[in-house]
Amino acid sequence: MCLEKKKIQNKEIYDIYIGDFQKLNSEEKRELFSERFDKALAQYQEELEKINEREKEYSGTKKVKKSNTSKSAKPADDVDVVPNIVYELLEAERDTTIPSATVKARRTNKEDQQMMIQNLLKFTEEEADMEIMQDKTEQITYLHGQALVQPIWSEKLTYKDGFIKLNVIHPKSLIPQPGVFELDDMDYFFVVDAITKEKIKRNYGVNVNAGLTRPKLTGMDYTSQNDELVTIISCYYKNYDNTIGKITWTDSGLVLEDLEDIYARYVMKCPKCKEEDGTDIVFPLNKKKCPYCNSNLEKIKIDFEILKRDVIIGKKEITNEISGQKEKIDIIAKQGSKIKLFNPKKFPFVQRINVPKSFWFGGQSDVDILSDKQNSMKKTAQKIDEKIIKAGSIVTYPKQLQAQFDNGTYKLLAIDSPDQLNQIQVKEIQAAISQEIAYVEELRKWGQQGLGITNSFLGESDSTAKSGKAKQVQIAQSSGRLGSKIANKYQFYKELYRQILYMFLVFAEDPITMNVEEEKDGENMVNFDKYKLLVPCEDEEYDYEFDAAYIIKAENVADISNDPTFLYELTMSMINANVINARQGLKVLDKLGFPLAKTILQEADEEAEKIMQQQNISNENIQSELTEDDLAQMVANMDENTKQNFLNMSDAEKMNIIGQATNLV
Repeated sequence: MCLEKKKIQNKEIYDIYIGDFQKLNSEEKRELFSERFDKALAQYQEELEKINEREKEYSGTKKVKKSNTSKSAKPADDVDVVPNIVYELLEAERDTTIPSATVKARRTNKEDQQMMIQNLLKFTEEEADMEIMQDKTEQITYLHGQALVQPIWSEKLTYKDGFIKLNVIHPKSLIPQPGVFELDDMDYFFVVDAITKEKIKRNYGVNVNAGLTRPKLTGMDYTSQNDELVTIISCYYKNYDNTIGKITWTDSGLVLEDLEDIYARYVMKCPKCKEEDGTDIVFPLNKKKCPYCNSNLEKIKIDFEILKRDVIIGKKEITNEISGQKEKIDIIAKQGSKIKLFNPKKFPFVQRINVPKSFWFGGQSDVDILSDKQNSMKKTAQKIDEKIIKAGSIVTYPKQLQAQFDNGTYKLLAIDSPDQLNQIQVKEIQAAISQEIAYVEELRKWGQQGLGITNSFLGESDSTAKSGKAKQVQIAQSSGRLGSKIANKYQFYKELYRQILYMFLVFAEDPITMNVEEEKDGENMVNFDKYKLLVPCEDEEYDYEFDAAYIIKAENVADISNDPTFLYELTMSMINANVINARQGLKVLDKLGFPLAKTILQEADEEAEKIMQQQNISNENIQSELTEDDLAQMVANMDENTKQNFLNMSDAEKMNIIGQATNLV
């Protein structure tokens, strides 16, 4: 009797089955989820077949779907040259822009933490090869209606504690819970992968003899079988307390990993030894025996840590008792404080959808919109192909000549008189394909309209746009029709940046040094220290907890910052409009990396300093040459209006006037 049936018959065990998976051992858990995997896979099979068909449609290898009324004797898929509007239009939609993260704190006096998180996300954008991830998700999203990214913490990178790695999960490799359409609403789902036996040995410490199974789920359906690969299945599930668990097994049934909580921190404790205050003595996970009593250590989950150093976690405003002025002082979390560990209680996956599709896991595929047009194109191309091939020449000649024509260069024919030569005629048969060509163009137009893509958007000539302004309007209208896709892309990056922050709060230990651009000093080395995000904990059991409640947005600030010509023209227009002076403009151009801007700025500063020094010397000389009596005499000689204006001037202005007067004398 299978495990699930036993649970249904026993109410107590069935309650465990509902959500408290932590009470099941690894083998029971594997049996339960393996059974659920088979059911989920069976219900997802139709979508998997569509995924494979879309891949063929994109690559141009899908066979033509013949209609029931087709009487063509030639196979419908026997066409060599066909316009592939699926590939053409999907590639036209691809956008390499990566929206940048902007962060805003929900709490007051958290400006430093806000900037620290924003610098971290900008740094991660470069260090985690987000360009590669973006390129893959662009293609997969338009192709299949969705793409999935898994941010994972890799401890084998160059950073001491590890760093973020972004895994792109193909839609055919993620099997959703049947009947649930939103990833975060699922109780469980499955990810299928193919890895080598050597990697299993390195990662899990076991030897596996099983081979590759279910190749279509792991992207291996177009390649030959490989004896070195093994199919593994990972189930991510929610526990009764919404923590996220994970169990991984080979398709042959060997459990490789069983994590009750993927975000939890585990240590080894001795069941016998205690600290002087009665608390458990704990050891790292790689320890198996207690060094004091040689007992076998037990693996336990902990939910707190002790702060190892003083950390500035914010600022607060106070009134100075002496001066009465308001000033800000540092808020410090003291060494030895009890910190509640961060647990996001979210699946470590971010889904990007193309266009929303009701009652469906994922979004609307662009290939499904174009499929019928592409199929009609192939049929029409077949007809064009047949007409051109069957077209040719007909030779007429008298029967008595008994002519024979072969493929040789010269045709030899014996005639009795010139009249017989005149009786030989050649008739050319032209292939009339103008209607078919027009129909193919119309199908292409219908495909563009279905996706909201105009000729102007593709950069092609458009007879409906008579001016440059008209083209801009058409492109803007097309972009408006693609607005849903753009909005979903930005929502995806917003969630991805939030998941990245969660990963650092869970797994990072020591401060991470980042090379970022500072407004004053150019490039500067700054740190991300997750302990600066501590706030007082509402739970009295702990002193502090991590604050992840920052407003994170994904905004397209990259377009302007990556266009130096636009920035140069903008800077010059601001100088000409006296919005900024020439020196400020040079500082902007230097910041943008324009050649010689820094040199010119330094020379201008040096020249200004020389002029200032000369002016100071001149003023000092004037002061030394003029006595108080001289100044009094000069003021006395002024008319009343001039005298009043002079006395209202600052000392520097007075000295400037006196200097000019002295030079005139």
